[in-house]
Amino acid sequence: MDRKYNQVKQYILEIILKMKVGEKLPSERDLIEELGFSRATVQRAILDLEKEGYLYKVNRKGTFIADRKLHKSMNKLTGFQREVLETGDVPTTQLLDFSVLSADRSISDKLGVEIGEKVYRTVRLRRKNGVPIIIDFSYFTGFAFEGATAETLCQSIYDFIEKEKNLIISCANQVITAEMPPPKVARVLEMGAGKPVIRMDQTVYLADGRAFEYTISYKNPQRYVLTVTAQR
Repeated sequence: MDRKYNQVKQYILEIILKMKVGEKLPSERDLIEELGFSRATVQRAILDLEKEGYLYKVNRKGTFIADRKLHKSMNKLTGFQREVLETGDVPTTQLLDFSVLSADRSISDKLGVEIGEKVYRTVRLRRKNGVPIIIDFSYFTGFAFEGATAETLCQSIYDFIEKEKNLIISCANQVITAEMPPPKVARVLEMGAGKPVIRMDQTVYLADGRAFEYTISYKNPQRYVLTVTAQR
C-alpha cells in the first residue's frame, strides 16, 4: 500500500508542479483511470497534498492548485535558504543594503557588545520562486561576520559561520508580533495597504553562549506560516 501510495502521490505532485496557481487538478476519476490505482489510494494522496499546501478544494467545483505558503517550523533553527530548498522551491536573496555601524545602546544590549563597537548591518529581501515574502534587517558581530563576501550574503550566512568561521550555532530567542509594516516594507513585500505583517525579533547564539546576530524580520502572512509542535 505504501509503495503504491508513494507512486500515486509523486505522480500527482509532478502534475501540480507543471500547473499554474488556480488551475483545476484533473478529477479523481481521471486520475484513477490514468494511474490504475484504487480510489482510496488516489484520495489519500490528494488529501495529503492538500494538507501540505499544494492543493485546495472548492465545494462542487473541484480541486485546484494552491499558492503555497512557506511553512516555518519554530521547533528548529534553520536558515531561509535551507527552509525553501527543503520544500522543493527556489530561494533567492537580494542584498538591498550593507553598512558598518557603531553599536548603539539597543544593539549593544541585543548582541552583548560594547557601545561603539563595530557591527555589520544587512538588509536582505527573500524570495520564494521569485515572489518576495520576507525582508530582514540584520546586525552581526565582527567575530562572526568578518570575511563574509557579497556572495555569502545572498546565500547562507549560517553556512559561512559554521564552515568558514568554525563556530557552532546553538539556539535563538524569538519574539513574534503582528503589526502594520512601515510603508517601505509593505512596498518591497508587494502588500496592499492596511495589511499587517508578521514581525519576528530574533537573537541567535553560539554554543558558547555568545550572541552573534540580531534580526528584525518582516514576513508576509499571506505567503508565510509559522508552525509550532506542542507536547504534553
